[in-house]
Amino acid sequence: MLSPMAIPRALLVDPEVALFYHLNSKCVRGAWLFGKRGKKNYKHRKEWVEKRILQISQWYAVEVYTYVVMDNHLHILIFFDPKACEYWSAHEVAFRWFKMFPPRNGKFDKAVAKLMDNPELLEKRRYQLGSMSEFMKHLKGPIAARANKEDGVKGHFFAERFYSGAIIDEESTLAAMSYIDLNPFRAKIAKTLEATKHGAVQERLAHAKNTSERLEEWLEPVVSGLEPKVDEAEPRNSDEPRPGVPRIKLGQYLEMLRTIIRDERTKHKSPEQKFRAKRWAEQAALLRKRQRAYGTAEQLDDWTHKRGFRCVEQPMS
Repeated sequence: MLSPMAIPRALLVDPEVALFYHLNSKCVRGAWLFGKRGKKNYKHRKEWVEKRILQISQWYAVEVYTYVVMDNHLHILIFFDPKACEYWSAHEVAFRWFKMFPPRNGKFDKAVAKLMDNPELLEKRRYQLGSMSEFMKHLKGPIAARANKEDGVKGHFFAERFYSGAIIDEESTLAAMSYIDLNPFRAKIAKTLEATKHGAVQERLAHAKNTSERLEEWLEPVVSGLEPKVDEAEPRNSDEPRPGVPRIKLGQYLEMLRTIIRDERTKHKSPEQKFRAKRWAEQAALLRKRQRAYGTAEQLDDWTHKRGFRCVEQPMS
């Protein structure tokens, strides 16, 4: 079996179909460059990553459903549409680009107009804003540069390749979300959901705090770059179902996470708790394997067949 890290990204990311992807990036050599390392404490860098994720995700062709920053790695679950950028107007592309990279002279409107008048460069920027690799590059690059400057060193901060695993069905999406959101719990950093830090869970808890009506809202991304920013336009395939989108309400999802924590901490489990705990342990173990894709047996067979792979992935459901 080829490791996902050894396969070209073009084969791992569907060029036509919008899908969920579990992204994972580790610090070089697994070093705790976001936590305590010897006498130094780098936990403040986690806030850098959080802010960067929320900042850039609104401009790329992605929606972030959850994320967490750990001491030596980060996880993000995104819904990525590889074709969305093709439907953006020239104004939309130029506007997004200079929101991401403000012109040095401060003349935003002039820079936007100039890019719109350069079709070749505009199409290059369109491609970049619609690329998962570019998204991760511009997420991690400034963090690495800032951390290296802080340490007075040069060289790699993150391991060169990031992991991306396609998430094809709803059960796999919920399993991946739970796996990411409960990373601090499994690492024994947090004992309760409310004690988790540097992840999207805190945003969801804050959103629902003191407002019971919000618990009845459908689970939505914490930030979306797929919605038009300046020009009204119908999103492509607006009538088609989005594969893997969790059809669960915010309150139900938060309770699901709390149930997993309670089951894990209960010593004398009921038969129902044993069943749930066993199922969760199996899903977590499968996600730790970092397969190329997750879904039903039929979906995985189809996904690998289209890419000329031999199907060795284990189905999530």
